[in-house]
Amino acid sequence: MRMSPRADRVARALWALTLLTLPVTSFRYYPALFGSGTSKPLAFVPAVAYGVWVLATQRAAVFSRLRRALPSALPVWLLAALLSTAWALTAPPPPLAGYTLLARALRAWVSWAVGLAFLLAAVLAHRTRADVDFSVRVLFAGFGVAGAWATLQLTALLFDVPPQATMQQAQAWFSLRPWNQARVQGLAYEPSWFADQLAVLYGAWLAAGWLSGYTRPWKRRAVLAGLTLWAAALLVWTYSRSGALVAAAAAVGVGVPALLRAWRRGRARAWGRGLALAGVALALLGGLFVAAAQRSDYFRVLFRLQPGQSPVDYVVQARAGARLAYATAAWAVFEEHPWLGVGLGGSGFYLYDRLPEWARTELRDVAYALSPEHRPVLNPKSLYPRLLAETGVVGLVAFGAFGLAVAARALRLAAASTRRERFVGLAGLWLLVAMSVRWTTQDALSLPTFWLVAGMVLGHEAAAPAPAEPVPPDPTA
Repeated sequence: MRMSPRADRVARALWALTLLTLPVTSFRYYPALFGSGTSKPLAFVPAVAYGVWVLATQRAAVFSRLRRALPSALPVWLLAALLSTAWALTAPPPPLAGYTLLARALRAWVSWAVGLAFLLAAVLAHRTRADVDFSVRVLFAGFGVAGAWATLQLTALLFDVPPQATMQQAQAWFSLRPWNQARVQGLAYEPSWFADQLAVLYGAWLAAGWLSGYTRPWKRRAVLAGLTLWAAALLVWTYSRSGALVAAAAAVGVGVPALLRAWRRGRARAWGRGLALAGVALALLGGLFVAAAQRSDYFRVLFRLQPGQSPVDYVVQARAGARLAYATAAWAVFEEHPWLGVGLGGSGFYLYDRLPEWARTELRDVAYALSPEHRPVLNPKSLYPRLLAETGVVGLVAFGAFGLAVAARALRLAAASTRRERFVGLAGLWLLVAMSVRWTTQDALSLPTFWLVAGMVLGHEAAAPAPAEPVPPDPTA
């Protein structure tokens, strides 16, 4: 049964609102029941409203579409995480900083539910192959707002126009954290989160547009070029090392195979054009990188190598020592609980006693966390050791199986004969390569970047005609 025209308009408006509000990652006006965490995406409310509306108006079709689109590995991971949490609650550790294991587990599950809401909403929003054009178009309207705000931050940073104090105060109107006046952070909680949006959420579709030649959502290639350069410039000025690394890894991991595939198919012109564009982009980014590095040592510190310096000392010098210490402690927790872990959200209760000795004496952040007056619940800061510590081998394998299932769908689309299908498939591959790198320094399950794009890929692939069905010609092919 199809929606009525009115119901369909309401659904599309709610989905558009979800995409437009994605840049706001930490909305300050959520009620207290959402907890004290920093990840409070404004888009969560319209995403849930969209799901509820579609369920109320088209219940039978909703469940059919979800069964067709979602890999079976997703409920398997859900069951694995439930099992590990239930097992941990049979013998919980003592409370820490006023929190019990049950409270932390509930918080972790709420965080995961936020990510799942974006995944399901994105799957349901793509009923036909043409829906991706609307989604990408609205998604980049949101980028326009976030990019304009970030550009104002950049002009304030460079020329104090508008005044930096004014921009700092304005950021606090809607975000839990004001602008830090040292790095561009857009509408997000911090610069690295904005870098995630640029390198993954928007970068996946920009790169896919170049690699597939599908530019319909932007109308003209010139618009695509302008948006790409704008996003790249803002990414440099976030001073996010992880953002730059993620973008570079995805560009190599997805762009090089795509160009080689074009060469093997005899499309030498496309291959040469891609290399030329890559060269120009690298030259421009290099210039921006040098200009940004003159104002801060955030990048330069990566290249200060000392004779005889140990790997740990280098990581500490690069201001990543605390992250390494937390990940090391999480690995120690995993070694003690290898199969089921200590339950989703439970790793923080075990990290303190397993921090390496060098971290206790050399790192101010760790010493602050160990102080009796300031004893927060720590987290591993990396998804891989977190999943190992909290869900064990069983949970990590199940989560990896879900990622591989998404990769299989994306590869199938990337090998299709039409540009639109390749466009979506390449965006999915960019997402997976980028997030596989980003998860080494980020452990949140609620940030919508991964879940929304994965849902768009899964929904689009499920909406595509089966191979046995007649496929109408695609004028964009």
